[in-house]
Amino acid sequence: MRTIPNASLRLKAGLHLLVVVLIFVGYLGGSLWLMRQPTYGNDTLRLFSIGSAVAGIFGLALLYVLIDKHIIQPLVQLIQDIQQVARGDFDTSITVYESADEVGALSRSAREMKSQLVARIHEAERFEQGINYAGHAIYITDADGVIEYVNPSFEDITKYSAAEAIGQTPSILKSGQQSESYYDELWGTILDGDVWEDKEIINRRKNGELFYADETIAPITDRNDELVGFVATMIDRTEQQIHQQQTQALSRVLRHNLRTRLNLIDGYASEILAADDPSTCIDYAQDIRTQARRMVELGNKANQTVKKVADTVQEDAVSVSETIESVAAAQRRRFPEATIRTDVPPSQLAVVVDIETVLEELVENALEHNDQARPKVTIRVSNQRADSTAPTVRITIEDNGPGIPRNERRVLREGEETPLLHGSGLGLWMVYWIVTRGGGDISIEERDPRGTRVILRLPQQSAATPHDTCEH
Repeated sequence: MRTIPNASLRLKAGLHLLVVVLIFVGYLGGSLWLMRQPTYGNDTLRLFSIGSAVAGIFGLALLYVLIDKHIIQPLVQLIQDIQQVARGDFDTSITVYESADEVGALSRSAREMKSQLVARIHEAERFEQGINYAGHAIYITDADGVIEYVNPSFEDITKYSAAEAIGQTPSILKSGQQSESYYDELWGTILDGDVWEDKEIINRRKNGELFYADETIAPITDRNDELVGFVATMIDRTEQQIHQQQTQALSRVLRHNLRTRLNLIDGYASEILAADDPSTCIDYAQDIRTQARRMVELGNKANQTVKKVADTVQEDAVSVSETIESVAAAQRRRFPEATIRTDVPPSQLAVVVDIETVLEELVENALEHNDQARPKVTIRVSNQRADSTAPTVRITIEDNGPGIPRNERRVLREGEETPLLHGSGLGLWMVYWIVTRGGGDISIEERDPRGTRVILRLPQQSAATPHDTCEH
């Protein structure tokens, strides 16, 4: 950028002022000279005064024209051009004056600044476009952690709109799966100017669903190396994480179960080869068929479980009460000897979880393994809100059966697969994944004198129309 000369305009102003001074001095000097002449008359003085006045007015007018042309008009034009640019009209051309004075230098500087501004704006637009079309969630906060910007991928992944997220802090994504010490370490890292990375953070979407993410948070500093904010990126790894855990768990379960069944089949086959009595061979053959059928059933159950878990990303809210009544009615038809009671609140509650699959599995498991002549299952629903936590739907399933084996309880509580010898454990494992993926949790209690109580807590989405309590 050229340096603006600091003398040219002053020189012009000085010359214009000099003209005014000369006119005034000439008029004053002429008047004094006339007054000293012994023969001057009033008419001569009057004519001289009129002539001097006319010359002065003409000189001043000429001076105004010169000032207007060389100073005022260029400055007014520059102001108009700059105002147009300030209003966002970047197609406006800055008028450039080729004079060597300050006005010319100012016009050239304004043109250069406008060119740099347009280049920076285009660069910022390309940067913003790149962020907007990035496949990862990106958000920017100020130095206090208040969100100032989110890209469309952030909205897609977290389910929070930009309007909902801006002005909030990233704590809206907290799932409760990380301890407070985790966040203390995070803040300590980024406030020290270092980059924080976590490959397996568990966050919560607006609808309550949990999701796994790779997250990176980096500090933003200004030219003085002062902290002004933070930029964070999130990559949704939920599908990969769940698929990996499903594959590992099912591989171990199936490997153990298939190995057990095949060992039995091999033993029965050996007995057939060594047996002399044909009737004994028939019994062993029946046992082989039984084990083979159970292997097929286990394979089908595993396949159904994988498909269910993979396909149970619930997008829309479902009515809790209507789903419970539907599941209860279906199970009554399947188990006519059982008593299935439902107790739902008068208001309709909704969740974004595939509770139909969850309830079917839990109720079916409670009835199939019930050793009573008259199996009983009760399903109760309530909503609760403790302190400042989000509203929660609580679903309780109680039965009068022998209880869930200890190893299978671990499946429901922790999602850990165990060396199950039947397919029901896979169903419980599926229940765990659907509920926890939807942002809920499961607890199990023993009933007195017998039976089991399974409690589901799910994020509530809405409350709608009245609904009658139903009991059978």
